[in-house]
Amino acid sequence: MAVPFPYPPDNLTGFVPLMQYGNTLLDNYLGIGILILIGSLIFLASQKRSNASIQSSFSLTIFILLIIAFPFRFIGLISDFILYGIIILLVLVLIWVKFSKEGYTQV
Repeated sequence: MAVPFPYPPDNLTGFVPLMQYGNTLLDNYLGIGILILIGSLIFLASQKRSNASIQSSFSLTIFILLIIAFPFRFIGLISDFILYGIIILLVLVLIWVKFSKEGYTQV
């Protein structure tokens, strides 16, 4: 009888092996799901706590997601495609902030 999920390794004592095993069980969607959850929480918290514009909250969210995505890539929770997508999204958001009227601060 076939096992629907792979058995965990014998020595599953650390955080990184546990995350890698969870990522194996979820067909490499655990890291992406964690990034989406963290990103939505950061965005909502930055909107709720300060009266920041959508552009600044979104750029803060993408920047923090980029910082979190590097360790996720090194331990294998996300692919290069996701990391490159976050980098491209950060560049696009920074261009959006630069050229939006709300992004300028007149002194």
